[in-house]
Amino acid sequence: MTSDPRFSPQHHQPPPPPPPPSLPPLSLPFTLGRTFLNKFSIKSDEEEPHNSVRKLLLKSGIMSCNDGADEKHLLFSRYNQAPSITQEGPTCGLVALMMALELLGVKTRELSDVLEEAKKLGITYNGEMFSVHNLGCLSQHLAPEISALHVCDISDSKTKQKFIKHLSSGWPILIPYDADYNQLPCSINGHRAHWAVILGYCIEVLCPLNCDIEEVSKFWRIDNFYPSLYHLNTTDGFNDTEFSKKIYDLLLLDSCKLYLYVKQGKSCKLLLFDYESLIESNRNLNSINPTSTREYLLPEGGVRSGLSDQALLLEPSNMNL
Repeated sequence: MTSDPRFSPQHHQPPPPPPPPSLPPLSLPFTLGRTFLNKFSIKSDEEEPHNSVRKLLLKSGIMSCNDGADEKHLLFSRYNQAPSITQEGPTCGLVALMMALELLGVKTRELSDVLEEAKKLGITYNGEMFSVHNLGCLSQHLAPEISALHVCDISDSKTKQKFIKHLSSGWPILIPYDADYNQLPCSINGHRAHWAVILGYCIEVLCPLNCDIEEVSKFWRIDNFYPSLYHLNTTDGFNDTEFSKKIYDLLLLDSCKLYLYVKQGKSCKLLLFDYESLIESNRNLNSINPTSTREYLLPEGGVRSGLSDQALLLEPSNMNL
């Protein structure tokens, strides 16, 4: 039988077909505007924290991709970037302090070392921190060059202005609160007590008819991409007294709402807290979860005495001179 040449080992396969012709340039149903293209060209260091703010405000719905130069909806922002540190066990207060110190330029040790120092001071068993005062003592022990101001009665109306002024200077705030399962503030009597570090704020102003926005906005510079968003101008400095007065006038508006940029030890994400919800959550810290089997070191007077209506403001010690 004669073999079929098609199956002969010497048979040569036909050459492959020529490649298809090049596709024409993709035609988009819209034009890539200058704003869109600029997103890929700006790589300055200061854009990194601004990017974090933009993403968070967009995700929260406070800011929209369609936001234009709308004088009826303005956002005034200040964010002080700090590294994220994840807690191990009930060490949320310790890692919040570590993140705050890192923001202030203090290189802290490993979490295990900080925990050991806290144990030596006799203020914790396993990392739990049910006392704002004790966390301040630990801060002074780890970083004597940092001043820890223990503030009580934070539900007072003047606290809002104090927080804004402190954060505008680039300094962090440590605050305990009840954390829901998404780590946002809730109020369940302190049964999910947690610690957060406040790194900045966003003031949302709707229909600012009773405020001279031009006067207020001179302390901020407009965002590169969203005309309704302003970032605090920290390069030129500002008159502290004048700034505080303008901010206070802004906060007195009925249409104004204050949000806080926050990190905490259970995730690396930057979170956005409503100020009033956080203060309410802080004030409801009354007791530990009765179903918990952990052994906790509680201050005299219990959880309410140690945490409720209190916060810790950190700043360089030489600022008090």
